[in-house]
Amino acid sequence: MDKKRAALVIFGLILLTILLVVKFTAPIITASANSNGTKTFSNGGISFEYPQDWSESSGIMDEILAGDFIGILSGTTLGSLSSSDGSYDLMVQKYSLSDFGANSAQNFLDRNKEDLKDSNATILSENTTNINGLIVNEMLVNFTNPDNTSSETFFAIIIKDQMAYMLQFNPTSVVETDTTAQNGTDLTQNSSVFEDSIPTFQKIISTIKVD
Repeated sequence: MDKKRAALVIFGLILLTILLVVKFTAPIITASANSNGTKTFSNGGISFEYPQDWSESSGIMDEILAGDFIGILSGTTLGSLSSSDGSYDLMVQKYSLSDFGANSAQNFLDRNKEDLKDSNATILSENTTNINGLIVNEMLVNFTNPDNTSSETFFAIIIKDQMAYMLQFNPTSVVETDTTAQNGTDLTQNSSVFEDSIPTFQKIISTIKVD
């Protein structure tokens, strides 16, 4: 057997193993339709309502494409949603505080902020609100990427019983602007369009419940 065929066989075995892992470890998501034009996401102890025309997946394929095999095995990604116009998506994740070496809710939040700063991100705004008896920490964050693009992500973090539930609202693409820097054309997400969507995100967040 030549090297090329051997490599294909090995790749096939790895892919088969991943698919078997997905089959037995993929999260079970419940998405029920409501009379008010929304659906209910329910998985891993967290539930919330979202627009009925959004699409939903378990997030497992995203992890496979990203090579996040640890995420697959640990089940940190509970699911992902995409807006009807495809302009942004929502990733739902769950962590134990101990995964971050945190011993309290505030310690977990502080560590996340430190990690964001280390990844060349700027926290544009923060807000804390009480929803359904839960403390929800909201952050709007700007990321500057190595390829001279920038984008914003809206985070909602809920911590209960030593578990952290994180909702990330992300733009699915960046758009080119007319701004030209010395090193070339600056590519950036249209911030105003994304920020105009924040009320939609907050409406989803207002329906969050944690078991």
